[in-house]
Amino acid sequence: MLQTTIFGKIGSVPVLAEAGSKKVINFSVAHNSFYKDKDGNKQAKTTWVDCSLWNNEGIFPYLKKGDNVLVQGEISADAYINKENKAVGTINLRINDIELAGVAKKEELV
Repeated sequence: MLQTTIFGKIGSVPVLAEAGSKKVINFSVAHNSFYKDKDGNKQAKTTWVDCSLWNNEGIFPYLKKGDNVLVQGEISADAYINKENKAVGTINLRINDIELAGVAKKEELV
């Protein structure tokens, strides 16, 4: 089991679903990293992680697209061939712990 921590923004509207007798919240998290290319220009890279949070539906009303979140859990990767016959990879995280990281309003930063 490979554990990891990811900080990013919720990138999709969270969906609460039932899987048998259990409930799961599914959403994606976008993690941005920045670097300078060989010419010294700032570049950004976004890594998308598909997240699932089991049996913690009480937090569902507080999860909003665009909010910052810190998630920890078991990470895995999958690959498949899409409709265009191209190989696609996904990163998945089964969340063990989640923290909502609020965003300061513009007025609060002044």
